[in-house]
Amino acid sequence: MASDVVLKYLFNAPVPMTLELVAAYFMPAICFLPLGNVTRTEAHLEVELFTQGMAGRPLAAIKLFGCVFGIIYGIYMLDPAIAQAIKMTGRGEYWEAATAHLPVWPARWFFPLGIGLMILWLALLAVSHVFVVLTGRSPIAREMSKQGDTKHSAGINHD
Repeated sequence: MASDVVLKYLFNAPVPMTLELVAAYFMPAICFLPLGNVTRTEAHLEVELFTQGMAGRPLAAIKLFGCVFGIIYGIYMLDPAIAQAIKMTGRGEYWEAATAHLPVWPARWFFPLGIGLMILWLALLAVSHVFVVLTGRSPIAREMSKQGDTKHSAGINHD
């Protein structure tokens, strides 16, 4: 936090519990809450070494496999994450700082929320890829092209 640095070095009065707030809330929020949006915009890293020349149904089939794998792995991670969040919420988990107790149990929900949103978007993308595999056309691409956005056409060449 910039205010902590300014106050610490100019006025010798740092913001209390900055390290604890950053570690308990800011870092988990920055890491996990955007997962749904990153999945929605298909902004995850992709290695296109073998698929860069592919289009249409073959590419959609590979992307469908990735979505299904992501959903299965996400569910595998989601179950224990929810159990842990419920457990820590019930205990009212907190960290002892030098000046006060910082409740940290709300941050335990960032991971399940982010993973849950990611699973939801993966399922929607999987439906789109199934449609492409079956029909050869992308329903998403048609809507995006009406709006002038061809970036999010599920990687399908519509020529």
